[in-house]
Amino acid sequence: MRITSLEILPVWLALVLAAALMVMLAYGCVILRRKQVSTRWIAALAILRTLAVVLFLLCLIRPVLNLTAATERGPAMLILIDKSQSMALPAGSDGTTRLDAIRAALIDHGLTDALARQFDLHWSAFDRDAHRIGPDALPMIQPDGDQTRIAQSLRTAQRVARQTASGQAASHAILITDGNDADTDGLASELQQLGLTLFALAPPAPAASTDPSVTIAHVQSQRRVLIGSEIRFLTAIRHQHATDIPLIVELLEDGQPVSSAEITFAEDETERSLRFTHKPVTVGDRLYTFQVHPKDKDSTLKIAGEVRTSVQVLDHPHEVLLIEDAWRWEMKYLKRVLEDDPGFSLTGFMMRAPGTFMQFAEPDSAVKHLAGFPQSRAELDWFDVIILGDVIPQRWPSALASAIHDAVVEQGKSLVILAGPNLAHLANEPLLDALLPVDVTPATSRPLTGPIKVQPAVPAADSAFFNAPADQTHSVNFADLPALDYLYPPLRKRPAATILLETTERRNAYGNIIVMAEHPVGRGRVLFIGTDTLWKWQTLAQHDPTGQSPHRLFWQQALRAMAPDRSHIGAVNIYLTTDRTRYRAGQPVSVHAELLTGAPTAIGPLDATVTLPDQRKLPMRLVADPTNVNQYSASFEAASPGAHRIAAVVRHHGQTIAESVISIDVDPPAPESTHHQVNTTLLSHLASATRGHLIDPRNPDTFPSRQPHQVTTVQITRTLDFWHQYYLLGALVIVLGADWLIRLLRGLA
Repeated sequence: MRITSLEILPVWLALVLAAALMVMLAYGCVILRRKQVSTRWIAALAILRTLAVVLFLLCLIRPVLNLTAATERGPAMLILIDKSQSMALPAGSDGTTRLDAIRAALIDHGLTDALARQFDLHWSAFDRDAHRIGPDALPMIQPDGDQTRIAQSLRTAQRVARQTASGQAASHAILITDGNDADTDGLASELQQLGLTLFALAPPAPAASTDPSVTIAHVQSQRRVLIGSEIRFLTAIRHQHATDIPLIVELLEDGQPVSSAEITFAEDETERSLRFTHKPVTVGDRLYTFQVHPKDKDSTLKIAGEVRTSVQVLDHPHEVLLIEDAWRWEMKYLKRVLEDDPGFSLTGFMMRAPGTFMQFAEPDSAVKHLAGFPQSRAELDWFDVIILGDVIPQRWPSALASAIHDAVVEQGKSLVILAGPNLAHLANEPLLDALLPVDVTPATSRPLTGPIKVQPAVPAADSAFFNAPADQTHSVNFADLPALDYLYPPLRKRPAATILLETTERRNAYGNIIVMAEHPVGRGRVLFIGTDTLWKWQTLAQHDPTGQSPHRLFWQQALRAMAPDRSHIGAVNIYLTTDRTRYRAGQPVSVHAELLTGAPTAIGPLDATVTLPDQRKLPMRLVADPTNVNQYSASFEAASPGAHRIAAVVRHHGQTIAESVISIDVDPPAPESTHHQVNTTLLSHLASATRGHLIDPRNPDTFPSRQPHQVTTVQITRTLDFWHQYYLLGALVIVLGADWLIRLLRGLA
């Protein structure tokens, strides 16, 4: 016990006032004695007035009593109760709502009392966010929230609990919800970062509906494509009780149908994956919509909405640099592929004599800065993909091999090696040999002669290199390729490399001989092709009805697969990314920008603009990371559904020197009233991912329990402030009132 004071006046002055009052009290007693008041009443009044002086003195000093006692406290536990609109849906056939069922489970089965005996409970109700409540407020919770956000609510509840009087960080949490979160992507990893052991209590699940229904589970596609290139979509269609019902899956571009497919689910099939391809013909942001509807227009099948995704169609091609020492047939066909493809612009150098090169380029090439054969890294800045043919690097300018190595490793450019008799010379250049995905020996320069049968390796059969869409207009078959005439055989693949093409009959000590392999190196990628007779796939293979051959399709897909996501063209480049590609309305969008400069340049602030679906523009300032001057970030809330376009610019002396544009898709929030099922699967996953489990209110063995080492002894201090709690003032009023009443009754007033 400890006594402190919050005195209004200094103690010495208060004592002087009290002494003066006591002198006045003594004088009053003398006056009463002269009036012949009985000694008994004088003594009573003296006692009351002395007590009043003491109380008045205490009011001036304002003492505070601190009482400290040791007590045991369990670990802090958060209890979050879902108050979104989906909790108003029925939990069973009797019409009881999910929230009412939870209230009954907490009280009737003794769960609340069991938890209170072991944990320090912190109660909250949540929808979009958590709001602290008391345990007695449980009956007053109303299910009126328009969204459920579990991660944000847990973060808020954890922060609020830490700010309470105990100051104890919560180690456990009970999530009481139907599991219909507005955004489940990455939810488990978000909760793991909170460091909580999460237990989940779900309301009773209603009987599953037997009505047939179909939904589009997800859609995946590229975010950007070049004009003339194909967009590949992968969509998943799920159903419940909709077997043997013919369905039409339709793809629309800006509201106009461009492709469709008919599917029918089998008895043992719950999901079907479909691939769509489309080649846009106009530049800009294109909005693609996937819809599902029954083939029979009179069907009562329930369809759960549509899915939209936007793709940015660009018109600036990837720049390709080709260096070759000998004119080979493969060069002729590869050159034709590049010249016919609007997605790539070719600049080439062909040796005519030692030290003399012939330069060729497309008329619309953006590379107009080369005065001759590349000499250093500065000349390579203008290219995205570098193709090295049958070259002898020792004849190059001394800095070029190092420049190619740095361009791949540091700048993220892509390198393609097209093998020939001089491959050993390339491998003898250490900086270039370090980029290869295969081990090359002197024997590699001696070709194996054909016919050499080849096939895509198992991991690469469905890769971007050998993906062959099969429909009415495309029927390229990579499984039956014409044999090759020559093969420059590498010894084996290097760690982290992927074998793309291999022989079917020729082997070495490490298995089938590698024909193609690729791997990432630093920021870039390297593709090794161990033959210069791929042109056989053009002349001997069967073409599809559109005239497409395996040779042309392979090179088109390989160059697109190798083309860097970040086109590092010029001295200054800016790259925009977001933490995800799809959002729900109301979610925050984190925008990150990376600025790469080839030379020291004074760069001012980065301005960005967000174009909203209604074409209104939202200005945004990208703030530099204090630990990395090349990294910038900003955030905004995606308030409305639709495509959002984010554009950032870099200015120097008032001139725009770099810019970048990306698009994101924002889906409308799913109405809470449509969540008819309780998502116990998600709740079980979240609990197990955080070392917890589901709670069955009827089984006490599933109740959370604390460990002995989690019990702590804490000193609880109770403070009695006699002034602020009106104890002193009340007592003083009572004493003075008694004095006045006595004098009134005795006729002394």
